[in-house]
Amino acid sequence: MKRLKNIFFSMETMGYLILVFAASIATATFIENDFGTAASKGMVYNSVWFEILLLWLAANLVVNIFRYKMYKRKKFTLFIFHFSFLIILLGAAITRYISFEGSMHIRQGDTSNTLVSDQAYVRVWLNEGTDSAYKEKEVLLSTIRPTAYGTKVKLDNKKFRFKAVKYIPNAQKVISQLPSGGDPYMVLVVSSGMGRQTVYIKYNSTQQLGSQLLNFSDKFAHGAVNVKLEDDRLMITAPDTVFVMSMTGSPQNILLPNLSNHLETGKLYRIGNMSFVLTNFYKHGGVDYVPHKNANLRDVLVVEVSSGDERRQVMLHGGKGTIGNPVHLSLNGAEITMTYGSKRIKLPFSLKLVEFQLERYPGSKSPSSYASEVILIDPAKNLKQPYRIYMNHVLNYEGYRFFQSSYDGDEKGTILSVNHDFWGTFFTYIGYALMALGMFLTPFNKYSRFALLGKIIRRHRGLIKTATAVILLLFAFNNPILGQHDYDHLNPDDIPVVNKGLANDFGRLLVQSNDGRLEPVNTLASEVLRKISWKNKLYDMNPDQVFLGMMSQPLTWQQIPMIKVGHKEIKHLLGIDGKYASYFDFINMKSGTYKLQKFVSAVYAKKPAQRNMFDKEVMKVDERMNICYLIYSGEFLKILPNPTGPLKPWYSPASKVAGLPAEDSLFIKKIIPSYFNAVAGN
Repeated sequence: MKRLKNIFFSMETMGYLILVFAASIATATFIENDFGTAASKGMVYNSVWFEILLLWLAANLVVNIFRYKMYKRKKFTLFIFHFSFLIILLGAAITRYISFEGSMHIRQGDTSNTLVSDQAYVRVWLNEGTDSAYKEKEVLLSTIRPTAYGTKVKLDNKKFRFKAVKYIPNAQKVISQLPSGGDPYMVLVVSSGMGRQTVYIKYNSTQQLGSQLLNFSDKFAHGAVNVKLEDDRLMITAPDTVFVMSMTGSPQNILLPNLSNHLETGKLYRIGNMSFVLTNFYKHGGVDYVPHKNANLRDVLVVEVSSGDERRQVMLHGGKGTIGNPVHLSLNGAEITMTYGSKRIKLPFSLKLVEFQLERYPGSKSPSSYASEVILIDPAKNLKQPYRIYMNHVLNYEGYRFFQSSYDGDEKGTILSVNHDFWGTFFTYIGYALMALGMFLTPFNKYSRFALLGKIIRRHRGLIKTATAVILLLFAFNNPILGQHDYDHLNPDDIPVVNKGLANDFGRLLVQSNDGRLEPVNTLASEVLRKISWKNKLYDMNPDQVFLGMMSQPLTWQQIPMIKVGHKEIKHLLGIDGKYASYFDFINMKSGTYKLQKFVSAVYAKKPAQRNMFDKEVMKVDERMNICYLIYSGEFLKILPNPTGPLKPWYSPASKVAGLPAEDSLFIKKIIPSYFNAVAGN
């Protein structure tokens, strides 16, 4: 027993477990990048084996704390450090098993007290007479785990089994010709003033197309456009005149009302304000679904349901972030209803959207900021409180945190991300605080390993100096050329260095931030450089020098690689090899267009739950590029106070000055550009 304990709970085992943990999260990162978040959660983070690994790590920590008596005073800093990991694991467990996330969609003027869960579920209701049963199960489906769902439900001594057999993400409906059987299908491309759309119409069904009703059936419908099948040919009869034009440019033809005519493929039929083209006709058509790049399409999950000798397959439409359509079936005497998708969660209070506000970068369609003016309504506490939710300004109430996430295309509605994880966050932060405390106190503990290493270093200081000198000499004689600089960019040796004294003086001036706060230019410049480049210095220049250089010599700095780009696909789109892109790398010089514009527009059209890692990186890189644009254009530097009042917004070099005396207007327009010209010539 003791030997077994030493094998499972020892420092050596702890080391191996940490290596397995590191390899696991590294693998999960690659899985997430290639197959999405659901795949990484299903295969690693939410898997049983990963939970056993974490539990084993926690157990090893507890055993070794007592085995090595870390709770004693001499090892107390070591105890704090190790105990912090247990607290962090506790917080992670609460987040994993108790907490939940979702999104709340509110139209302007409306009130909502429900959110749509971030997790997707397969939900099953069974009824037979007076007996009923219900079961739901969270699912994490992906192309790498398409059948990762299965469950059993018992009802009146009958067992019902549910098992996923097929999963199609972003499923697009397609019709294919079957050898026999099936149903007749028409595929139309329709335009009715609401954009162009593809419509699939099954025989013996009707479809509303704009203001016209289309009836595809043997039964005649008065007032509708009737299409029926005669001797394998489609015949059309319309209540109004139909104008027909061949797609090859042949002269226009006219079909008179209430007369039957042949409906042909490849011709444009116009009836009133509705036009359509018959693209395909399938006499023996069968419905199928295929994956598509359009992330706004719903997923399709095919589930096999069995009980006794009966077996059926059902097709569920839904997915993460959407409420699934219910599907009904009868099996072995029971009525079954199934859905696949997120579920609605009711909150104990409501939010009313008073106004949604959106601001864009000047000269760009990219959003610079957006905010929601809401009223928090809690009837139980007789509370009505206005609140403004925007980037980094979270509404925190009763353990729920609301973040500004996205918005509707018409800019009349908001989408808020909701997180309910008070205790998970609380214990995680406590764990991090204890970890920091343990690390901070360790150097001051004379019994710690840190202090022991210090004694060893002091004892062998001379030997260490000699070894360091030898290593430096070897490196100097054997250092290879690691790569060639991309000379499409400005050579680092040609970058003009801004006078440090001028930059320091400039950094002490006050500016007004976007939220109205006053701060030194130095603070603004440091924030900008960290945001753009993820650095505190760039080309041996401090933030003040970089910021002043960008404003005084914009054309030069637009050629300098300084905008951080981490995603390989974005690098490919920009045509760069390194980690940084110049401002000019984002511009197609032949057409004068922004290379990422269509990707940015596509990202903001998606729901937050549908955005993948590429989408999130596009948003970040687009923000960095737009910050550079504001700096180069002068919009970013609100440095001149408004003489009309202390609460008025300050002016930047690019501001439109109105309502001021001519002398003041001229001063505002000329003073900063004159200063930048002087800096550039220094």
